Amino acid sequence: MAARGLRCVGVLGTRQVTGSLLYGQLVQTQALAPAEIEAVHSAYVGMATSGACTPDARALLFDEGARMIEHGAEAVLLAGTDLGLAFDGYDPGYPVIDALDLHVAHLVALAMG
Repeated sequence: MAARGLRCVGVLGTRQVTGSLLYGQLVQTQALAPAEIEAVHSAYVGMATSGACTPDARALLFDEGARMIEHGAEAVLLAGTDLGLAFDGYDPGYPVIDALDLHVAHLVALAMG
């Protein structure tokens, strides 16, 4: 995140990820957790187990992301592989960084290098 010039990001994911602010890995970038950590966790687990995102879950995730943007986040980090079910093909109205894309890019760089 720091390499992208981001000073503050919101983090969406399971309660373990959001409660620990990405396991404490963001040291140069401030991280914000959603206000409704348990509701976000439940929405995430529901998507992960069903393979689909309900309109209510999408609305919750988008709203929590917007709240973090209102509180100073410059982008929202989707810190869970299943969050694409809610965000892919939709515009929440704020910048989103999908951690899955970051992982893939890193693995490609390792394979090429």
